[in-house]
Amino acid sequence: MVKISTLAGAAALVAASNAQTSATGNPFTGVELPANPYYANEVATIAIPALQASGKTSLIPAAEAAAQVPSFYWMYVHAQHERRARD
Repeated sequence: MVKISTLAGAAALVAASNAQTSATGNPFTGVELPANPYYANEVATIAIPALQASGKTSLIPAAEAAAQVPSFYWMYVHAQHERRARD
């Protein structure tokens, strides 16, 4: 925790927090992102069996491929927890 003892100190802290940085390029260029294991498990245990049960077996390869697409785990998992909390 930062202790601010003067008005000038507070103003400096606000100015520093409002400072903008600029970046160029994609910071993820050349980075290999892993597949989301939580999502891949849901595809394997929920989506693929549902496709089989509904006779849509031609979509199974697409589901398997989608399970291997990298995604940001925390965004997906957070959305899942929020949805389950509402249901």
